[in-house]
Amino acid sequence: MDGRPPVGAVIAAALALVQQQRVLQNAGLLGYCSTIATPKGQTGHWHACQPGKLTGTPGLSVQSCTRAGGTSKVEYWRCPTELERNRARRILRAAWREVALQALEGFDVVLVAREAIRGAKMRDVVVEMSDLLQRAGMARP
Repeated sequence: MDGRPPVGAVIAAALALVQQQRVLQNAGLLGYCSTIATPKGQTGHWHACQPGKLTGTPGLSVQSCTRAGGTSKVEYWRCPTELERNRARRILRAAWREVALQALEGFDVVLVAREAIRGAKMRDVVVEMSDLLQRAGMARP
């Protein structure tokens, strides 16, 4: 043993954390933002942010977004560019759709975006995923 925790334990802990966050959001304890359609006549990428009892309403001003209004239950934000986490999620999903047919059955795959995904092209992510499947022995021959 090299002192590192087993990969399965790390993945299980990450999944439990993600699930716990969703449960807390659904219970109204954590605030969250979701992408919405750009209103007619407007520009940018729009988000609706819901408040949480513990965290309040998330603010997107640190991502160069501006508050565009709201109600007591939701705040609307306009961002000049797509938020990085949304871009990363979109690229990972698109890349996996291309690579998934290469994967052997019987495995669960968890995709985690790292800092290096910033600015990466989808094609680069596809190549990296294919290589990782091969190295893990999870790719079809």
